[in-house]
Amino acid sequence: VSNTGAGKELIEHKKTGFLFNPNNAEELASILHDLWVMEDIGHITKAAQTFAEQYFNASVHGEALKKNIMQCI
Repeated sequence: VSNTGAGKELIEHKKTGFLFNPNNAEELASILHDLWVMEDIGHITKAAQTFAEQYFNASVHGEALKKNIMQCI
């Protein structure tokens, strides 16, 4: 993911994914090479899945919506 905007907030480099600086083709190529030669990326995909399940689920969104509604009342 490009190391800009929400990408850097959602991805922890080399733990839940990979970040690269925009306009840096060499950095992106290096990351793609690293992915190609990795024997096992299961730990990264599992960490990403765990992060997504923890922060992007109906309960979390429901609580955020409830909080916003209560602030408006």
